[in-house]
Amino acid sequence: MPKIKLEHRTSLSASQIKAKAERLMRDALAQFQYKVSDAKYRWRGNRLFFFFRAMGFAISGEVVVRDGLILVEADLPFAAVFFEDEIRDKFDETARELFP
Repeated sequence: MPKIKLEHRTSLSASQIKAKAERLMRDALAQFQYKVSDAKYRWRGNRLFFFFRAMGFAISGEVVVRDGLILVEADLPFAAVFFEDEIRDKFDETARELFP
């Protein structure tokens, strides 16, 4: 399964990033509740582990937060590889807005 790795540098502390990431996850799950199923996530320290199904495909990964940095690594279904540039663009846009 292909992996995608995303990284964003920020002026925020790890605790600020974590709080915003938590809100982002809750809001996204609520917004896409009819397109996403089996959504699960949990924090273990400054690592967020997630899993969900979208359009029948399983997606899982983790987010690591540190002072000044957010890292996302996810396993994508092969069909999503065609959308990798769009995924990166959306991540970059959202990260710039939420994690300045």
